[in-house]
Amino acid sequence: MAAHNGQHSVIFNATATDYRRAGALGPFLDLMAGNMNNKDKFIAQIQAEIKSIKMNQES
Repeated sequence: MAAHNGQHSVIFNATATDYRRAGALGPFLDLMAGNMNNKDKFIAQIQAEIKSIKMNQES
C-alpha cells in the first residue's frame, strides 16, 4: 500500500491461522498475535528490547 507522499504501509494479519507461506515472518506474526516463541533468536531479541524499554519507563 503506497501513500502519495512516498511512504509505504505494510499490513500484517497476525490473526491468520495459516503461516505456511510466511516463512521467517511466521514467528513475528505469532509475536504480534501474543504468542511468545523464545526459540526464535530474533523474537527473543525483540522481547528483550521490549522488556528493557518497559523497565526504563518504570524508573
